[in-house]
Amino acid sequence: MSVQGSDGLTPQSRDHDLWIVDERLAFTRGFASDVRLNKFLKDGGTADRPDLLVWDVAYGLGAVDPNDQKGGIDVSEPLREVMIVEFKRPGRREYQKAEDQVEQQITKYLLQLQGGEVEAFGRERVRIAPDCIFYCYVVADIIGDLKTQLSSWKTTANRQGRLRMLEGEVQGSIEVIQWSDLVNDAWSRNQASLHAAGLRRR
Repeated sequence: MSVQGSDGLTPQSRDHDLWIVDERLAFTRGFASDVRLNKFLKDGGTADRPDLLVWDVAYGLGAVDPNDQKGGIDVSEPLREVMIVEFKRPGRREYQKAEDQVEQQITKYLLQLQGGEVEAFGRERVRIAPDCIFYCYVVADIIGDLKTQLSSWKTTANRQGRLRMLEGEVQGSIEVIQWSDLVNDAWSRNQASLHAAGLRRR
């Protein structure tokens, strides 16, 4: 399932390409995308807009009601794992404003979400646990100001991305993935399936 970018509460067709960020996103059942936090947080929020906030209610990132044959959200339990994806414009070099500080920007989102409630597609009140673990991905080219900003972060296994563990008031991680690595890694991980489907890289 995917949603219209301007309306996170309107389900669209189920097909999307978010598996290139993480395979778990291929199994998401509902998300709010590119909408203001106060549009889907029950108790308001700010005008900040994460590009994509995902809770996976089918494969481990969210609670599923075991008695619901459709795999609906189990609203009796708060979400204990949430994924956030933030897309930066490819080739962007300037990150000089205070709101361009990646760690501060993501942490601000998380503090608003932590212990709050999200309104799902069916208007259910989906709670987010105070001890929720957040898996955050920022897709960007690590050049210009961003390269300097992330210079003290750990490098990922291929030494192209950056990683920051969150161990304070919010728990989880922020991983910055370069656009080229995102696509290359996705094709490498799924080469057999893509080949079987008759898909080729251009």
